[in-house]
Amino acid sequence: MKNPVSPAVQSLRKEQAAVKDKSANDDLQNAIEDTFPASDPLSITQTSVPSGRTDVDAAEKLENSAALITSGTAARDDDATRQELRELSSEITKLSDAIRSVGTSSARLAKAEVRDQVETIEEKVRAQPLLWVSMAAAAGFLWGSVRGR
Repeated sequence: MKNPVSPAVQSLRKEQAAVKDKSANDDLQNAIEDTFPASDPLSITQTSVPSGRTDVDAAEKLENSAALITSGTAARDDDATRQELRELSSEITKLSDAIRSVGTSSARLAKAEVRDQVETIEEKVRAQPLLWVSMAAAAGFLWGSVRGR
């Protein structure tokens, strides 16, 4: 017995075919737009033929001349580069000094804040010692019961 294809499958296949045809048409349209105006024939395929110099001697001459130009400018740039490095080094030194001073002042500020908080807590404990002792005992009991499990 032949297994009939459901209408949903038929519809899906039609839709996929339409999308495939539309994709090919879109590729051709994009190729036309990308090459307009040009005298070359249109093609949506790409070739794998390498482009570039095939003359080895001319390519070597070009490479050698580029190396000569680079080495000539490198000698002139060395002094400028050294000067830039000196300037950057002095800037880094200034920045590290500024960061060190900010860190030192921040540490002093943090120490002063901690001292103020400790003094505040000491005053509260001296004002109500039984309350703080009972709170410490309760905290110790809870800690011991949690750790004992």
